[in-house]
Formats: sequence, C-alpha cells, structure tokens
Amino acid sequence: MKSGAISIDRYAGGEPAEQFDFLYENFSILQELLKDYREELIMEVIEQKAYNRHSQNGDLGVRIQVSMGISNPTMNKAIEHMTVAQAIDEGLLDEDFFEDTDNKQELIRKVTCYHRVNTDLEIFTSKLGTMCLKDQNIIRPYLLREKSMDDLAVDLGIDYRSAVKHVYRIKKRLIEKVEPKLTVMNRRGA
Repeated sequence: MKSGAISIDRYAGGEPAEQFDFLYENFSILQELLKDYREELIMEVIEQKAYNRHSQNGDLGVRIQVSMGISNPTMNKAIEHMTVAQAIDEGLLDEDFFEDTDNKQELIRKVTCYHRVNTDLEIFTSKLGTMCLKDQNIIRPYLLREKSMDDLAVDLGIDYRSAVKHVYRIKKRLIEKVEPKLTVMNRRGA
C-alpha cells in the first residue's frame, strides 16, 4: 500500500536508525499517512471478502434477488466497515476477520506494520515532548514543515550553516532518546 510516494509497508522490517529517519522525515504527514493506510487496509479486506463471497456463490456479476426478506445493504456495508476497522485498530484478528480473505499472513503483516508505525510515532512524539522547551521550539516547527531552515536561521539570528548545525545537534539528542525505545520494540517483535 502506498500513500503518494511514501510507503510504510517496509517500516517494521527496518533497523531503528532507518525507522527513526522515517519518523523524522515524515513527521508532518505521518498521521495522514496512517489514516490513509488504515482506510486502504479496511477497503482491501472488505473487497477481498466481497469478491470471494460472490465467487463462492457462483456469482456471474448480474444481481438477482434471491429472497423476499428485508435487506439493508447500506447498513450491512457500514457494519462490516466498522467491524473490520475495529479489528484493525485493536489488533485482534480472529477467524471471522480472515474469513473469505486471500492471504492471512499478508494481512497480519500489514496490520502489524500499521500498529508498529502508530506505536513508534507515539514514542517519537513523547520523546520530542521531553526535550527542553528551547529545542522543542526550534525542531517542532521544522518537523511540521511550518518553518524552513532559512526561517530558523532568521529566528535564531544566525547564518544558514549554523542553523543546520543547530538543528543537527537537536536531532542527535532526539535520536539518543528515541532509538533505544525503537530497539526495544524491535526485540519484542512488536
């Protein structure tokens, strides 16, 4: 699954340094990437289930009414969407979740990746919040793409190269706080 040109699919297999770089470079849009990834995953599961159910029933692609009962397809779709979304959000994937899907291992990998990026983003944000206020006031607007390096140089009253070095030192302190937590998460296999 890709959201634009940025893919979070390979995140879980990366080294802590690569994971940190991914979080650092995409911090400003990571919430939107995760939201998009989640929706694509939900739709993938729902579409697989629908396709496989139709195929199992010998569906020829022509809708034929088979019962005289009351049916509410909109409500059924909403319930299915909510059920799949809840399973993904909670990470509790039972047999009903995988019923009529194509590749159980691939879906588990994607849900795990989603949770891993979510958890690591929380760690990153938390550790960013523990930095001294001066460092936060410099790095946070930079990470959120609210200020460029030129803007930071002007705000700090220093030249561009000095601003780059200043941001780099703050980034190193952030790496020292975040990477050990990512290493622990890698060892746990979360």
